[in-house]
Amino acid sequence: MIHEPTARPTVPARLRLSGEGVVLREWTENDLPAMTELFDDPEIAHWTPLAAPFDLAAARAYLATARQARVDGLRVQPAVTTDCRPPLGEVLVIYRNANDRTASLGYSVGAAHRGRRLGSSALTVMTEYAHHTMDLPRVTLSIEA
Repeated sequence: MIHEPTARPTVPARLRLSGEGVVLREWTENDLPAMTELFDDPEIAHWTPLAAPFDLAAARAYLATARQARVDGLRVQPAVTTDCRPPLGEVLVIYRNANDRTASLGYSVGAAHRGRRLGSSALTVMTEYAHHTMDLPRVTLSIEA
């Protein structure tokens, strides 16, 4: 018989992960202007459900929604950095519901920072964390053609 845990481990309030040349950290209010630069992008608007245009009001709403989703056990979505300072993008672990034992991954990297393997590095770090610390037996990533 296969035993699967019934409850997910709690993600710490101040998540900070590093590896593969990236540092994943929590978003802060100080990041709001940077979020507008990163996410007010036609490519991100095309591939994600983020507001377009993504202005300061959208950034505030997004941060509030992200924090509530974390409290509700539905998402973990740290900023992607290389040194814990300015955010360059975001990586996400997304559950369908609070009791789900599997999750989807997602990511966005600002246009000025693409081509540096930040997305794949962040996904590698987050996948390892999801499997080994969050105790998720399965995480998926969908890639559109």
